[in-house]
Amino acid sequence: MSLAISPGAARRAAILGGPNTVVGARLDGKEDGYGQVGYALTARPSLSSGPSSLEDGPELPLTASTPSSPSDKHRTCHWAETAFLVMAEFVGFAILSFPHAYATMGWVLGIAATIFVGLGYLYTSLVLWDLCLRHPEVKSICDIGKLLCGKYGASGLWFTACMFVCNNIGIHVNLGGNFFQDVLNGKSVGISTRILGGLVATFLCLLCSLPRSLKVLSRFAMAAVASTVTCVILSMVFIVNQGGPIDSSGQTQGGADAAIAKDSMIVFSPWPSPDATFKDIMVAFLGIAFAFIGQITLPSFIAEMKDPRDFPKALYLSSFFQYSLFITFALFMYKHIGLRDMTTITIGSLERTQLIICFSFLLPSLIILGSLYATVTGLFILNALESRISKKRTKNIIWVVIITLLWGLAFTISQVIPEFDALLAIVGAIFDGFFGWIYWGVAWFRMRQADVRKRVPRVWGPGMDVVLGVVNTLLILIGMGLFLGVGSWASFAYLRDVENNQN
Repeated sequence: MSLAISPGAARRAAILGGPNTVVGARLDGKEDGYGQVGYALTARPSLSSGPSSLEDGPELPLTASTPSSPSDKHRTCHWAETAFLVMAEFVGFAILSFPHAYATMGWVLGIAATIFVGLGYLYTSLVLWDLCLRHPEVKSICDIGKLLCGKYGASGLWFTACMFVCNNIGIHVNLGGNFFQDVLNGKSVGISTRILGGLVATFLCLLCSLPRSLKVLSRFAMAAVASTVTCVILSMVFIVNQGGPIDSSGQTQGGADAAIAKDSMIVFSPWPSPDATFKDIMVAFLGIAFAFIGQITLPSFIAEMKDPRDFPKALYLSSFFQYSLFITFALFMYKHIGLRDMTTITIGSLERTQLIICFSFLLPSLIILGSLYATVTGLFILNALESRISKKRTKNIIWVVIITLLWGLAFTISQVIPEFDALLAIVGAIFDGFFGWIYWGVAWFRMRQADVRKRVPRVWGPGMDVVLGVVNTLLILIGMGLFLGVGSWASFAYLRDVENNQN
């Protein structure tokens, strides 16, 4: 059923979603196939009575798309469930790096960087959503890599898949190793505490990755968000109760018995640390940017929504929550810990007992988020092999093998680069330049080209096309120059300095 709508309603829907959302042309030029995955594109508005060119003349009436009868049982998530999945994607371990980043950059640059990257995430997520509506057969970021590469789609698919795997799961095992190292506090257990922690985290994440449905993980995602928020709140309470950060002697800087000396007072500065180099500031920025690169899992979330047109509701709800939490936590912890005693993983400034309590609440989020990434990656690989698998039992066995191999790779990455902040920066620079910026600038130009080729009436006027053209060109330049260029140099130089200091 087609529904004639006004351009104003179509523009609102392009930002807010809903039943008036207009679906543009496919990048591959096909006009059919939408009903096969439970989301149909109805007949486009006739151009016979309108002007001969989209570039000139008045805007034409637009036609909204309406969902067809679902023919694919995987579309089961309500938009609120999707919001929890997105929150679990963001409100995880990466929040623990924010106070350290603010201490390095100064809270003025820290807030500015958070807003800059956050706005970039919101815009690019809407571009991604538009692309997923045009191609509802897309089930992962890897499928989008295939779409964007056109006739070289197979290469784009596997290139994206390799980046996706390397971008994620190793960091979860890395943080698990840090957790056990802090808990055991150098005690001999017959094996390196970092290796032991990595093995335990790998095993737990592997177990939680065995269910193949994201709907199951959405239930766990609610618990993951709650556990992370609990960890954050407890760490804020603990740092106030103990009177400040722990120093090397075991005394708190804000305690009654602490020496009141100029060089030992808590420093809360709006400006970068006096000792911070450009390289340090860039690494801090990459840590903030990493927390916002959630586009890699959004296609999988959208693919499982009952009505993908409602995705903006989930996006805005989760974004408001996560932005508020990130900035509040970073400023609060920086204010109470200060520049001198700030640790890379913020809760490292707590007393040991309090540290263990906070990490224990963080652990469920760590495991569930890691499982989420592994499940999305595993589903992509399984879908690629599906045509060669005939029996359900065989598929289950192959799924277990895929998940085991993925977490084996994650453990290897965590041991090769054991420094948490260095690994975060390297991943943010190399892979998030593509996933957070370049892909979506290219996607917008490809979609605009497809709309002009198929003479689809524009939602926005020609003036907005110019503005968006500039914006998306900047997205590509930011990804290539700031992330792949400057970011890669800074992160590897930082890792080299860390290794040299340890030696």
